[in-house]
This record gives sequence, C-alpha cells and structure tokens, in this order.
Amino acid sequence: MTPAHGLEGTGILLMGYGSPAGPEELPGYLREVLGGRDPPEEMVAEYRRRYDLIGGSPQLRILRSLREKLEARLAREGLELPVFLGTRHGAPHVSEAIPDASRQGIRRRIALPLSPYASPWILAP
Repeated sequence: MTPAHGLEGTGILLMGYGSPAGPEELPGYLREVLGGRDPPEEMVAEYRRRYDLIGGSPQLRILRSLREKLEARLAREGLELPVFLGTRHGAPHVSEAIPDASRQGIRRRIALPLSPYASPWILAP
C-alpha cells in the first residue's frame, strides 16, 4: 500500500486534552494544567480521591484506541497515512508527537482536535 497521490509526507495528528496515566502523575499533571504553579495539597488530595473513586482516567486508553481504529480504517480505504497522538496535558504530549512525526518524514499534518484545544505546537515546523 502506498500513500494516495498528493498525500506523500502527510500524517494525521489526533489531539486530546490528556490525563495522568497513574495517580503518581497527578501533581505534575495539575502543575501543568495550572500553568506551572504548584497545586495546593488539598487539590492534589481531592483529585487523587476522585481518581481512585473512578479507577483512574480512561482517556489515554480511549485516545489510543481511536488512533488505532482511524489508522486501520484509512488502510482499509487504501490510504497509508500514519496517525499520531498528542495531548495538551500528559503523555504523549503534542510537543513530542510533532517532532516524532517529522523524524518519520511527515511534513504536513492534518490536525484533528478531539476536544477544545489550543497549542503553540500546532503550528510548529
């Protein structure tokens, strides 16, 4: 399978909000959401309580599943377009996904925000 005519060097970037992968990441996640300010201990404790109550966040699992399903669907349609995942808060971060795509020869990105999203990395070369 080869890329469709005119789509060589093109990839798709799915962008999500992000979430901590585990409770140990909550303080860093909250720090990032708060623009670099340390979260109060009470806030971390409350988020940890909520995180434990629901058994963690399913968001990363859902985003990864969406990425895999989109790439498979495109392949069934005869389109070889790699699909990358980047989140605003958490791993994989958009600031990592875009350079990773570039290292793999992707020069044009079709960005699909999966939630309201803004990032200076979207327009980065």
